[in-house]
Amino acid sequence: MRQFRLWFCSLLLLIANAANSQTSESTTPDVEELTDGIRAFICKADGNEMPLIFVKENSNWKIANTDELDLISELDDGFMLRASNSPDLLGFLKEDSSNFKYQLLTSHRLYEAECNERNDFLELVVEVISPKVFENANNLVEKIDALEQDKKNLITRVSEEKNLTEKAANELAEIKKTLNEARETNRKNFIRFNRDKENLVAKYESELSLQSEKLLLLNSRLTKAGNDAGKLLFNILNTDRKAQEEIFNISLNADNKVREQLVEKFDLYNANLGPYCVNRFLFKPTELNEECRTGIIQHIFN
Repeated sequence: MRQFRLWFCSLLLLIANAANSQTSESTTPDVEELTDGIRAFICKADGNEMPLIFVKENSNWKIANTDELDLISELDDGFMLRASNSPDLLGFLKEDSSNFKYQLLTSHRLYEAECNERNDFLELVVEVISPKVFENANNLVEKIDALEQDKKNLITRVSEEKNLTEKAANELAEIKKTLNEARETNRKNFIRFNRDKENLVAKYESELSLQSEKLLLLNSRLTKAGNDAGKLLFNILNTDRKAQEEIFNISLNADNKVREQLVEKFDLYNANLGPYCVNRFLFKPTELNEECRTGIIQHIFN
């Protein structure tokens, strides 16, 4: 029974292989077409059964479920069996009357068996199970086609995602380029701003120095003027509020030494101008309050 199951399984495998080799069609090939190139035998010896199934692939014959007897030659009345890895092994399956005789000679013994060709059983099995096998084969082909289509769709999706990735990379590169250009523009603007600032500071300091020199010159002239014309000029300043304001503003923008000379000349520390008034005039002239400002002007010009 075990040998029969082995033989039957071998037939199923051969039919499945034949089905897989066919194109996907709605009709099942003829039994003769499916069994073409297959010869099945049941051999008996010493109460045991052994299946021999010969399959023709291209122009070569092989025995199903074994690779040991790999050199098989077809004879007029059967087959000659040899093994490439065992040169001393030789076997024959030859027709003898209505049956076949199987002989296998090894270095140890001669094995003989009587065989019956069972192509009728082979054709019956094929006829019964081939529709189901081909149905399964067709379903398998459809699944393979679906998988192939899924594969193509996946390749297309991957290609599209790759294109999107390249597009994103190009956009990122463009953003980086724009950012670098903006940084370079900012750097140039910063350099230009510093240069303009230095020019403005230099111009302001030059103008401030010029005004300080004018104030010192005026102060020197007033100090040295002992004649009536000088006194007359000072008296005019005492009555001209606008002129007093302009001269005082010049002193605020002048060098610190100019204000020190004014403080010393007019003895502002003893003028009762309020706390910190003189110090603000010397060191923080922009923070003078109106009371301190008015007090200094009145003390100098009155």
